[in-house]
Amino acid sequence: MKVILFIVLCVILITPYDCYAFSGEKIPDPLNKIMTIYNRGIDRLEKQENEKAFTDFQQVLEAAKGMNDTDSLKIKAAAANNIGNILLLKGNPGEAEAYFRQAVSFDPSHAMAFNNLGSAFLKQGRLEEALKTFQQAIDVDPSSATAYSNLGTIFLELGMLRKAAEFNLATLRLDPTNKKSFLNLIRIYDLSNLPEDRQDTWETLIRVVGNDPDELANIIAMLIDQGSLEQAAKSLPDLIKQFPENSELKIQQARLLILKKQWSKARDILKHLIKQYPENPQVSGYMAVALLNQNELREAEKMAEESVQKFKNNGQTWYIYGAILEKEKKNNEAKKAYLQAIDKDPDNAQALNNLGVLAAKQNQAKEALTYFEKALMAAPFYEEARYNLGRALVITKTDYRRGVLMLTQVGAKPGPAGERARQFIADLETIAAGGDPGWGKESQTMSSLPN
Repeated sequence: MKVILFIVLCVILITPYDCYAFSGEKIPDPLNKIMTIYNRGIDRLEKQENEKAFTDFQQVLEAAKGMNDTDSLKIKAAAANNIGNILLLKGNPGEAEAYFRQAVSFDPSHAMAFNNLGSAFLKQGRLEEALKTFQQAIDVDPSSATAYSNLGTIFLELGMLRKAAEFNLATLRLDPTNKKSFLNLIRIYDLSNLPEDRQDTWETLIRVVGNDPDELANIIAMLIDQGSLEQAAKSLPDLIKQFPENSELKIQQARLLILKKQWSKARDILKHLIKQYPENPQVSGYMAVALLNQNELREAEKMAEESVQKFKNNGQTWYIYGAILEKEKKNNEAKKAYLQAIDKDPDNAQALNNLGVLAAKQNQAKEALTYFEKALMAAPFYEEARYNLGRALVITKTDYRRGVLMLTQVGAKPGPAGERARQFIADLETIAAGGDPGWGKESQTMSSLPN
């Protein structure tokens, strides 16, 4: 369950050097100095030497203090934006936010900095601020397909389907191959009970993707991730018939059956897949999930344990093993497995979320908050993490307003997290008076499956 945030390291394409070259004027020495440092930072970014580039861009900001001519401000804006990007990629959206704010203050026409500021808000669960900032990116650059796409995704997550459709269609006018917007529209038409429009959009997307079976399997996985199970179920049989040798399509079929609670059918497929693809960690992992959901805990644990021994570096396998151990009330062992999962895959939002729940069970509020925040950074629209973070912010009185707002947003949507959020909001008076907040609830370990 990973949401794509459109974060791009910004490089000035036409620099003040070019402008001075065209005019024949000599570049002022102070500007020449910061340009030299800035260009060194860009070279280091291209070599993926991010820490050294970070230092260069900070030197630009320090050396350019007090320089407020147009060219210097643009260089400072680009440097601040690139520092923000590096921090965002390191998982520090709060620190990144400060630099993106600097960037747009230096250069109010820097559309990418506005877009990146919106991404920083999104990773902190601050949807309203993200909406406003992505709109500012469009105001600055009406051709920004990235900002339109991000707005379309947020409106969909907020249940504002008409606005979501408007912005996703606008994205496709600017970028006719934007797969995320096609998938968003499929979900919108699904929720709006418009099966013909959904099917037409799917067929258009298939034409865009072409006949690459691996790419088609990835599209199916994304459909399942976003909850468009009916379209996935309708499309998979034909794709498997068309590409009978593609293992990933069959694996997604098993995953879909698990999510539809058709455990026996899933196991029948997985039994064949285990024989065909013994080196694929997803197959044994999903078999363990199917066994778990049929309450065959001992067999599920045995299968998962064998998987983590065989696929030691696979984060998904460790996550599933942890989920099974937690189901068996082996919380200490589960925690170790989840920690292994995020060691192998730092963006495993489900493992991070469940670590937060385990911490909450032990009244380790600060640790729980940290894990929920990290889960949300990894997957900004993961409803379980949004619910848990909102609840934790209220219970710990860390940020009551933000917590209630987050719970209200989750509660506006259907599903298990929405139902719990609505109940929690109804119980706010009892909780405020010191009532039991329900920290000891079990993780929603299998509310969705890792891709």
